[in-house]
Amino acid sequence: MKQLIFLALMTFGFSFKALTAQPFWAVALYWMWAVLAPPALWNWALSPYPDMRWSLIAAAVSVGALVLRWGSLDKPKVHPNYVILVLAFGLCILGSYALAQNREVAGDSSWDYTKIIIMMLVSAMLVTEPRHIRVLSMIIFLSLIYIIYTINYEYVIEGRLNIMLSGFAGLDNNGTGLRVALVLPFCYYLFLAEHRWWRWGYLLCLLPVAHAVMLTYSRGAMLSSILAGAGMVLFTKRHRFKTMGVAMAFGLLILAMAGPEIQNRFKTLEHTDEDESAQSRYASWKAGIKLASDYPIFGVGPRNSNLFLQHYGADMKGRTVHNLLIQMTADCGYLCVLIYLAMYFSAMVWAWKGAAALKNYTTREQRWQHNLSLACFWSLGLFFVGSIFLSLETFEPPYLLILMAATSPRLAYDLNQSPLEGEPIDETINSETVPEAEVVSATEAVS
Repeated sequence: MKQLIFLALMTFGFSFKALTAQPFWAVALYWMWAVLAPPALWNWALSPYPDMRWSLIAAAVSVGALVLRWGSLDKPKVHPNYVILVLAFGLCILGSYALAQNREVAGDSSWDYTKIIIMMLVSAMLVTEPRHIRVLSMIIFLSLIYIIYTINYEYVIEGRLNIMLSGFAGLDNNGTGLRVALVLPFCYYLFLAEHRWWRWGYLLCLLPVAHAVMLTYSRGAMLSSILAGAGMVLFTKRHRFKTMGVAMAFGLLILAMAGPEIQNRFKTLEHTDEDESAQSRYASWKAGIKLASDYPIFGVGPRNSNLFLQHYGADMKGRTVHNLLIQMTADCGYLCVLIYLAMYFSAMVWAWKGAAALKNYTTREQRWQHNLSLACFWSLGLFFVGSIFLSLETFEPPYLLILMAATSPRLAYDLNQSPLEGEPIDETINSETVPEAEVVSATEAVS
């Protein structure tokens, strides 16, 4: 019951504030429910209203607030190409649904795509300030940390570990592992962005995050976490050796926490030719590529590929491709996946450029924006590596990261144009998390 009360109070409070004060809070509410996924997380506690679409309520309030406040909105901060790419992506999904081999099967996935695309466009109009990015970053952090706390609590206190067999909160073990791993860059860069003593709490969260990833037994999530962590350490120039020392200490602690079963699970990456799970994935990938070759323009329809993969060489009926790009290509066609890649990697470039433009920050506002841009960059990179092994094309957190990254260059430009508006920092610090060769001016970042 307390979960239901929490959902009701948050929905009412954020909606009231959005409709009477600032529309952004409806967007914040939507993405909070998108990241937390309360119907799947708390399905056992929402029995009076099991079919309540909390994110749909937030989406409706967001659209309503946008209409009501249209004349008083600030100029959008997203990169101009963002809107073009999102609209083009939406048209490809629409065409794929219209020509789907089985529209009934395509319906649920197409509806999820539609909701995501609408909210990406609505959010582009309402996320207009650096503090909005801070709020969204804290939503990502707090929502995923709560999920991580739940996973660790069930294992340590209650002695339950069912993720490998039954998944967690609507995702299988691999999806759960990648989901919780997305918060790793935010733990690190929130630590760098904050200046008060509790900044160390963000860093300490890395331990339960790593432990939760291991408890999922997801090799893809483990691999993507290691690569993202190594990248963050290598590209941190300020206090590099101290950072490496801390990273090594964390690594030893994580290794000590990993039991023999987890270690053996990760070691199977070296012997994929002998692993049944890996072999079934390879067969699904090959089947997905063959299917996409027969339907190259609009594919067979959103999530329709599961109906055909066995005929193209997959090992069982209803098999999922287990690769986001191949799944999207087979479902929606080559053009759709090319637009998705353009949108995704453009977001990584925007995040990197926005961070580089604020490399020599002098105010706390600039410091926050610099580090949160880098958090988006590495979290997007982490998800991309993990998505090689998963079909999570309508998983919403990456789309939120794309939105946040798309605002990064323009917000960096604004902060550099008006540096005196932010609170100055006491120490003379130049963050060196971006290589010298990548430093760009604020004007170049938005071009």
